Amino acid sequence: MIDNMLCKRVCGLKEVQKLHGKLNDIGRMSDFLKGFCFHVLRLMAKFRGNEKTVRFVTKDLKNDLSVWRAAVKGTGTGLPISDPERGPALTSLVFVSDAAGAATS
Repeated sequence: MIDNMLCKRVCGLKEVQKLHGKLNDIGRMSDFLKGFCFHVLRLMAKFRGNEKTVRFVTKDLKNDLSVWRAAVKGTGTGLPISDPERGPALTSLVFVSDAAGAATS
């Protein structure tokens, strides 16, 4: 499905939904791949539920799909699954602001 989408210039909603479903299944096993879903979701949102229209497959989407393709192709040596003791491959940042401090007193 990834190779098929990489070769396309335009696509329909059903194709994107099927691709997203497959990528979602793989992404559940590999934390780092979840970061490469943005452009697939963005393309799905552009359809706004209209199944009869077609949309262009963007270069950004193709770049993301090439990462997915490389990960799937490399499954013979194992998926890039993060070590449970270290946690996910990506970490979160916490920002704290006291901008409202003067207004609350």
